[in-house]
Amino acid sequence: MADYGVDCRGGRPMPRSHRTWPSWIEEFTRRNLTHASDRMAAFAGASEYYGTLTYLEPFLGLRRDSLAEDLAWVRAGPTRGSGGVCVPSWTWLACDAPVWVDYWRFEHEDALVENHTHSKVCRVDWQGPRMASAIQRTVFRVRGPVKQMALRLAPGSTNSTTLPGFHLRETSADGPAACARVNCSGQFDSDSHHPGHVESTYTCLLLRSWRRESSAGQQSETFLLLTPAVEVVEVGDDDYEECPGFRRVGIASVTGHRPIFDGAERRELELF
Repeated sequence: MADYGVDCRGGRPMPRSHRTWPSWIEEFTRRNLTHASDRMAAFAGASEYYGTLTYLEPFLGLRRDSLAEDLAWVRAGPTRGSGGVCVPSWTWLACDAPVWVDYWRFEHEDALVENHTHSKVCRVDWQGPRMASAIQRTVFRVRGPVKQMALRLAPGSTNSTTLPGFHLRETSADGPAACARVNCSGQFDSDSHHPGHVESTYTCLLLRSWRRESSAGQQSETFLLLTPAVEVVEVGDDDYEECPGFRRVGIASVTGHRPIFDGAERRELELF
């Protein structure tokens, strides 16, 4: 068992090589740095080392070949403050709190896993050395199934030791489906994003799904909670334009016999 570790969420052994990158992130986010703005530079060494091992340079803490998995990070404790200056909302580097990577495990032996979100454009412009200077601009466009969903906190769920529970309703559906509510678990990236018991609507981007042959047709879907945003970007010398897109505010997962994202429109989104 020397080459195996134990997943503390499920108690299952797994190869350490599979857990290396997520483990680095989870351990790093549990460190208390004096200045939150130093987090990116402090992680630069691990990012560079991983790149030399795999010949794949991580993209602000995300692996390009495991994008859907790494986007599925979850805040695992109270925030200490802001994650850093000008850090995009979609990376865990923006959340100054402990995180889990891919909290909803997709590693069951009989699980059929599908990644639904893929990158179209990944680019970071730095003002100086990579990961050691301020970000000038990021361009991050992804494509995946999108639906409008309304969420509100389930009564008593904040007293749980696990992630909060939510009531989920499809606002993009018609007829009875628009009124149907299902239960799901999730987490907001900051307490300031938390709507409490007030129902709020989000643009939801499906990251991953899985179904198990032994679970009587049950399926799980993990998706990001996004809100519309507009950024002013420089397109030339003293020339600027407004760019519409979305910011990440949280993540959720739902399990049931009917996939929530059935029939969802596949869209290309710009994430800030």
